[in-house]
Amino acid sequence: MIINSFFWVVIAVLCNVLAQTSLKKASELLLDTKNTWIFNSSGLILVLFGMLCYSIAFFLTLKIYKSNELSVITPVMMGMIFIFTIIISLLIFNEPITTKKIAGSSLIIIGVLIVSFK
Repeated sequence: MIINSFFWVVIAVLCNVLAQTSLKKASELLLDTKNTWIFNSSGLILVLFGMLCYSIAFFLTLKIYKSNELSVITPVMMGMIFIFTIIISLLIFNEPITTKKIAGSSLIIIGVLIVSFK
């Protein structure tokens, strides 16, 4: 993977994680404990922001797929999304990082390294 592609991969992954984080936060604002909709402007803005981030990630992914092998770049991107999501979940939502998450993340990193290098 060339440096230019790596830059776009990081941006696409960060946009994807931002979208997920935004939608998670929006769900807390737009749904009560019984999953009944509560409409408020903050929640709707977060939904729109999440949609924008997913759109940016989508178009960047098209650019990335054009210049990389699908069987290599997809595991790399998915692994990065998974790991960044765990970190953001801890920092923003105070979700615990369990032994299973550490073990799973380690296996993902090892798998990505094996697939990435020729």
